[in-house]
Amino acid sequence: MSLEHDDPSLDRLLIEHARRSRAEFTPPGLDGMLSSVVDSGRPHRRWVWPVLAAVLLLAIPLITVLLVRHSRTHEQPAQPLPVSKAVLLGPVPWRDPVWTGDSIWLVARVPPSQYCKGVPRIQAKVTEAGATSVTIVANVYVDPRAVMPELQKQICSSSGPDSSGEIGISSDVGLPEPLAGRSAVDGTTHHTYKVLDASIIPSIPGLPPAFHSTAYSGDQGSVTHHWVVDDRRNEITLTVVPIKSALGSSWLHEGKPSTIGLVNGHQTRLGSGQHSIIWTKGAYLYWLVESSYSGAPYRFSQAQLLDLARSVP
Repeated sequence: MSLEHDDPSLDRLLIEHARRSRAEFTPPGLDGMLSSVVDSGRPHRRWVWPVLAAVLLLAIPLITVLLVRHSRTHEQPAQPLPVSKAVLLGPVPWRDPVWTGDSIWLVARVPPSQYCKGVPRIQAKVTEAGATSVTIVANVYVDPRAVMPELQKQICSSSGPDSSGEIGISSDVGLPEPLAGRSAVDGTTHHTYKVLDASIIPSIPGLPPAFHSTAYSGDQGSVTHHWVVDDRRNEITLTVVPIKSALGSSWLHEGKPSTIGLVNGHQTRLGSGQHSIIWTKGAYLYWLVESSYSGAPYRFSQAQLLDLARSVP
């Protein structure tokens, strides 16, 4: 005997009742359910673990989604942008080491054939540290995809890739311990250099904030500190050399006597063919030079350059 019976009115009644039940039903709060189950005594504790398991099944996917979104936002983009890589061209010779108290600054010598392949940088590292010397190897890298600064474009266009000359690039290398009078050895040429001391270079208090320290270099007892503006189209250098090292050289006879004024009561000289001032103080000779590159105008007049010189302590 069949129990099935088709009654359209009954079906509509049941469907409407189910719809109203779903619409009017408000689920109890999760905190309330947990509290009721946990606090209802021993007979109901068998429900605790099933409820907790259900909560975890709902919460874990949500937490996972949030963590993935957070890591993409704060650590790395979902689609990282391509980054150009520098190419190692190999070790290059260097010279003119200067000790700044924290590191050794040196000038690596790069031929135009390498310098003009891209934007270069020098990475120097200590390969051996002994009681009397430290050995340093300088490697040159170029980034062929980076945009060349205007100064580099000017140098490459004037020198040409087949030029036999070399271009100096400054770099520094930190030492694992103070220099303490040790010499420096070029690990590429095995030439040994006496390291000059940068502490003889004073500051230039009158230098505008647009200029920032960028490098040191040394040559035949003289030490030079370099300051440049951000676009590197203007540079100020202050060179200090002991007068006893300058005797018999052109240092004391560079340029012509200046008529624009004195520095610390001493006669000044104007550098030959350069925007510069030379003066002496105590046992040292000072040479302040402003250089202009890529057609940029000089930032200082001769009078302003004299004021910079007078601000040197």
